[in-house]
Amino acid sequence: MAQLHHLLLLLFLCTIPAESADPLGEFCNTDTNISSSSPISANIGQLLPQLVSGASLNGFISTSYGKAKNQLYGLAQCRGDISSNDCSSCIQDAAKEIRKRCPNQADARIWYDYCFLRYTTNDFFGELDTSVGIFYSNVEDVTDPETFNKKLGALMDEINSEAVVPAIANKGLGKGKTKVPPFVTIYALVQCTRDLSQLSCAQCLATATGNFPNICNNKKGCRVLYKSADPLGEFCNKDTNISSSSPISANIDRLLPQLVSGASLNGFVATSYGKAEDQLYGLAQCRGDISSNDCSSCINDAAKEIRIRCPNQADARIWYDYCFLRYSTKDFFGEVDTSFGIFYYNVEDVTDPETFNKELGALMDQINSQAVVPANKGLGKGKTKLSPFVTLYALVQCTRDLSQLSCAQCLAIAIGNFPNFCNNKKGCRVLYSSCYVRYELYPFFFPLDSQKSLANTSMANYRSIVSKP
Repeated sequence: MAQLHHLLLLLFLCTIPAESADPLGEFCNTDTNISSSSPISANIGQLLPQLVSGASLNGFISTSYGKAKNQLYGLAQCRGDISSNDCSSCIQDAAKEIRKRCPNQADARIWYDYCFLRYTTNDFFGELDTSVGIFYSNVEDVTDPETFNKKLGALMDEINSEAVVPAIANKGLGKGKTKVPPFVTIYALVQCTRDLSQLSCAQCLATATGNFPNICNNKKGCRVLYKSADPLGEFCNKDTNISSSSPISANIDRLLPQLVSGASLNGFVATSYGKAEDQLYGLAQCRGDISSNDCSSCINDAAKEIRIRCPNQADARIWYDYCFLRYSTKDFFGEVDTSFGIFYYNVEDVTDPETFNKELGALMDQINSQAVVPANKGLGKGKTKLSPFVTLYALVQCTRDLSQLSCAQCLAIAIGNFPNFCNNKKGCRVLYSSCYVRYELYPFFFPLDSQKSLANTSMANYRSIVSKP
């Protein structure tokens, strides 16, 4: 299970306690039960002092202990606004208490007001997961919800932008206050764990803030606590099976380095290798909003993985969040290909489908118009505000071998499938060999507000459907 911890704390006319006191909550994964005499249990005992000393010294640590199947990954972090003494005290309490509350689990985590600590046998560093959450809400309602929510939404936008600023001094922390006339002040704080990229932090904050209407609607106080790339899919055409010793297989190995170098340099390449019946046509492309380093990394991964997943096929394709790569003995350049599709949809529905679909339709029209402009290289992206707390983000990308008309046709087919696969869903992705379409209720593309950077998102709330000819 991919893991992320994010603590969102909203305070309304209240003070923070002077001591760490009791934990806010814990999660003991009963699917990871172990005996007290196991090597993993012994390694937990060795890991915890490292977490305590590291977090006490720097306010944060992510490290591992042990080897092979008994290796443990641990993270401990204090809130960015507390003193070193308070941090040390909280982390020490957390290390003691987590062993009492989760004595026989290899995957455990514990939240305090001042700190967070967790360990598991899976390497979770930098990964996003909001599948387990703890929510606290004040039982009292505000007296003027409209004014309150407007002020709160603006304040959350402001401090979220602080949290994702790459300056070392911020360390995933954002905090602020705003006046609600005439006598009331709202205080708010957000904190991401420091192993996260800027976008992973932004995504978690958007998810947490987006839960305000569901959990804390019009309440005087709220807290949301969360725990903190594989390919999206591949197509191996079984009708094009080849042997590993064939000339076509050898030509694939010669074509792939050309695709990697070309796409790493320009973000896109369409080329061929070989002659006659052994000739291969290949295309590689990165999403138009990502950096050259992210592009190069993604294409390198794709070139390696496609040979693992489709070792004996002359027609193969692989999709990642950042890039796409394919090859075939057929010259497919410039052709619209929607014969094979992969669809991901969020299992959760939106609360106001009529308004949501109206705004989504308008946004898709806007970014489709961007994508078909030659200078934009097939990319269109944008966002629109649905409420003070919720923003809709969308991106479309055509492969750059397509004409403007072909790009428009592919996008129309992809978006036309929304009612069939993603109707009223909070998020959706449509992946074809000629275009890619995605929308979410959290940021996922460059540039983010306050120059946030990109990261993969948890697929815990998503289901996939494969469409074949």
